Amino acid sequence: MLTHVAFLFTLVTVNAWYLPGVAPRDYQSMEQVELKVNNLDSTLTQLPYDHYSVAYCKPPAVVETPEGLGEIISGERVQNSAYALYVEKAETCKLLCEHTLSIEELKQFDEKIRDNYNVNWVIDNIPSATILDVVQKETDTGREFVSGITAIKGFSMGYLSDSDGLTYLNNHVAIVIKVHKTENGFRIVGFQVTPTSNNKKCTEQPAFAVSGPTAKAPKSVSFTYDVAWESSDIKWASRWDVYLKGVNPEVRWVSIMNSFILALCFSGTMASVLIRSLKKDLSRYNALEQLVVEDAEDDEIEDMGWKQVHGDVFRNPKWAFLLVGLAGTGAQLLCMCVITILFACFGLLSPANRGGLMTAFLVLFVLMGIPGGYVAARLHKMMGLEDWKLSAWRVSVTFPGFVFCAFFVVNLFIWSQHSTAAVPFGTLVALLCLWLGVSLPLTLTGAYFGNRAEPIGYPVRVNHLARVIPEQHWVHSSGLSAGLAGMLPFCCVFMELFFIMTSVWEHQFYYMFGILGLLFLILVVVSAEVSVFLSYNLLSNEDYHWWWRSFFASGSSALYFFLYACYYFTVQMPVFKFVTAVVYFGYSLMAVSAFFVVTGTIGFLASLYFARAIYANVKVD
Repeated sequence: MLTHVAFLFTLVTVNAWYLPGVAPRDYQSMEQVELKVNNLDSTLTQLPYDHYSVAYCKPPAVVETPEGLGEIISGERVQNSAYALYVEKAETCKLLCEHTLSIEELKQFDEKIRDNYNVNWVIDNIPSATILDVVQKETDTGREFVSGITAIKGFSMGYLSDSDGLTYLNNHVAIVIKVHKTENGFRIVGFQVTPTSNNKKCTEQPAFAVSGPTAKAPKSVSFTYDVAWESSDIKWASRWDVYLKGVNPEVRWVSIMNSFILALCFSGTMASVLIRSLKKDLSRYNALEQLVVEDAEDDEIEDMGWKQVHGDVFRNPKWAFLLVGLAGTGAQLLCMCVITILFACFGLLSPANRGGLMTAFLVLFVLMGIPGGYVAARLHKMMGLEDWKLSAWRVSVTFPGFVFCAFFVVNLFIWSQHSTAAVPFGTLVALLCLWLGVSLPLTLTGAYFGNRAEPIGYPVRVNHLARVIPEQHWVHSSGLSAGLAGMLPFCCVFMELFFIMTSVWEHQFYYMFGILGLLFLILVVVSAEVSVFLSYNLLSNEDYHWWWRSFFASGSSALYFFLYACYYFTVQMPVFKFVTAVVYFGYSLMAVSAFFVVTGTIGFLASLYFARAIYANVKVD
């Protein structure tokens, strides 16, 4: 059953990319097709650069395509090129340009090739692709067969030869453009590029080396290209499928099913134990209220358990104002994540819209200041704190301020490398204005309505004098249980986290938002359950300091997230540059912090609801 549900969500995700109405364009025969260049990127350095930062052929005038906020933050720089492509017009060994590379320009190519940089082009809003044939071997017969075709974005700038240790520049490209013929013309449904160094069809010269003895002086190079137009049965709406196919889909499905089964088993077991314990407690407490207890053994039963702390369970915790601010921020981030995933599941965040996901995150975070302020104000009023505007201010400033400062520091390191990933100063000012000029007023607006709403009441009164907490087991008193509890929510999502991080740091497309939505729902349920279970154990041991423990019980899953990020960096990223490490850990720290606030808020709000529910159903003096 779960397999069918997951499969349906995947179908919705893959086939709904163009629901918003990204209109296809019909080209006529011999009509010019514009080839645009994007940035140069590398999975080793994680620092993108402008396409013309090296000595590639330039058009007479370089014109940048207008960029959105998400594209700028993502380091996208789309520009025109000197390539002249015409529908159905084939080209062979077409000369693009020829010029002499200086020693410095040869050195730049050599460094980029050694750093494994890829070239990215765009035609009709689809990126250039390097096609991969996925070959697997049958274990019973030993026969090899091609199981599918997938593609990776971009193509290699050059290669490092194993035989002589020299780097060679790919100065010739074979372009294959697949078109689907319609009644109105041709629609581009595929864009493949195969690079080579000094194609033998075009020249008798050997591969073009940019290192070694021949690179000690200026060197002439010719950039050439072939163009082939192929008819295809691929529909325009399916032209992204080649980018979205997984190399090992079986592994993906197995990992997803493991997460589902783990979460269901854990949730069912915990819910069953908790419900049975609560029914037993409520039956005992309510029965004892109706009887005159004379037996000493009954007195001992009555004098133990969570009922005995009813006068202190809703006593304000230390640093209550900080807890209120984090809960408001968590509600803001939670609403942002839910809406973003829903938009993505319905195809509203198409990969054709470069930077669309980042823009959605920023815009929705700003708009969700209203529910964030509302939740903070309700909690603020419930705890009887003074000046609700301060809670709204903390929601608007604390977490966004931390992220902005961390982003600014990381951006300084990127800027020192002259990378296109460095956000311009004007964009930083725009983000600052968006934060203080839009997010802050919306948060105050939400807090205003939250303060005017009916206060959240407590089902029992709070005693004036705090009750002495009995001596606790070291596991509870040290907070170790809260730290261990965070392992459970993380275990439900860590396999999908690998695919997400691979997509981000290896510059590929992530598309299984339907599965992500299901896993996010599981994360919410498990985070709530572990916090509720821990809070119940604390109260059962007559420890009423559950407020912060409930937050850290589920929020501590962020610790395992960070440890996994360190493991991924060590194993999956052969990084050898300090700036790359700063970029990786800087952005990872922002993601981990957001994960901590969201999961912690889920656990805290669930525990608050649980505490109010159980004490409302038991009679107290």
